[in-house]
Amino acid sequence: MLKSLRTKIFSSFMLLVLMLVIAGIMSIIEFNKVGVSIKNVMDDNYKSIEQTKQMLDALEREDSGLLMYLMGNREMGSQTINTAYSAIQDAIKIAQNNITEKD
Repeated sequence: MLKSLRTKIFSSFMLLVLMLVIAGIMSIIEFNKVGVSIKNVMDDNYKSIEQTKQMLDALEREDSGLLMYLMGNREMGSQTINTAYSAIQDAIKIAQNNITEKD
């Protein structure tokens, strides 16, 4: 009787250990899946952030062109504004093609 009680307790303990190992393996698999998803989102969002930086730089150039235009250097100011505007439009097109989150 004592041997059978010891066997039952040992079996129950081993069952708990087995369940814990299975839960650990499943957790590792799920964490790996989440890690891959996070990496993909970060990569996609990095492209959008880069395009936003390009737009910001172009807006600063456009501002400089406007100041040149107002200070009397109209030709160079207009050229700077047009170049910056084209850069903004290009960055917007690239950003629109890189939409990562849908409604």
